Amino acid sequence: MAVTNSINISTLYARLNQMGLSKNFVRENGLPEWWTEECETLPDATITAAAYISRRFNLEFQSLITPESQPTFQQFTKTCYKKVDHHVLPEISIASHLGRRVAELVVKTYTKEYQPIAGITAYQIREEIINLGKVVNLETLLNFCGKYGIPVFHFARFPKTVKKFYGMVTDCISKPVVVIGLQDLSPSRLAFILAHELGHIALNHLKAGETINDEEIKLDDVQNNDECAANEFAIELLLGKSDQVYYFPQSMKAESLALSAREKAKRDHNDPGAIAWNYGWYKKNRFGVARKAVNLIEKNENAPKMINQQLSQLLDWDCLSEDNQEYLALALKLDGDKVGG
Repeated sequence: MAVTNSINISTLYARLNQMGLSKNFVRENGLPEWWTEECETLPDATITAAAYISRRFNLEFQSLITPESQPTFQQFTKTCYKKVDHHVLPEISIASHLGRRVAELVVKTYTKEYQPIAGITAYQIREEIINLGKVVNLETLLNFCGKYGIPVFHFARFPKTVKKFYGMVTDCISKPVVVIGLQDLSPSRLAFILAHELGHIALNHLKAGETINDEEIKLDDVQNNDECAANEFAIELLLGKSDQVYYFPQSMKAESLALSAREKAKRDHNDPGAIAWNYGWYKKNRFGVARKAVNLIEKNENAPKMINQQLSQLLDWDCLSEDNQEYLALALKLDGDKVGG
């Protein structure tokens, strides 16, 4: 049925741009692959485009096409933004909404049943992994999450002007979903974010119908009790003790740090990348050396790709419509020809 008294396609793009979603971003992410400029000359172009955009971005359809309205996101959960100054920028809200929409699609097609982990300790998770003859790293944490039915994915397809988040955990259809947003190839760095978000789940920080958005994760954040507790949980899970600080000489070169981290990793059954990052956790002037050392340890690694490829194996793509399959593959940077039925 035709919708009357609606805006034109140019106005739709302009209004979306005002809220931070540029025309290029909308065309690349909010519209199907077959959409062309020629499509925008058709009589129902605005209605058709708005329908796709609203579904992919969780925007209210009527707010997109009604002249006197402003584009608004559908309200899904209460979101707790973990910021030092407690000031929430609209751009951060946009990132949360976009990430939440992908989480909804993931949950609809996720094949594992959730086994609650609220109350489990970092020590217990660590022992479960070590007893399998493994070290705690990104791969083994992903395996743990898969076993307990906790979807984890990497998502970083945000507009350039939008403030991104390091990590987010959301209660989606009674299942916790972890979204890692930091664009970093290092498995050990993203493992810390995953361990931190698992801490929020295990420590009962995540309530029913709630989303926790960590714009940034700082080990010196002492103003938020939940963040301190999640950090301690992550450190214990990765390194064995919640206050673990490895001793290193005051000044080190990356090559020496990488070698030392490998030696300590063998001794303590820890991931060498996590140990190298430990060198730069508490002093900003050491971060660059830690980064270079991690690059030597983790050559040719691609953590976001690892996360999403492992997730893809746990999804029943046929549960989604063709357009939702296309968008989810796009959001996760997966080959659309290799997913779905």
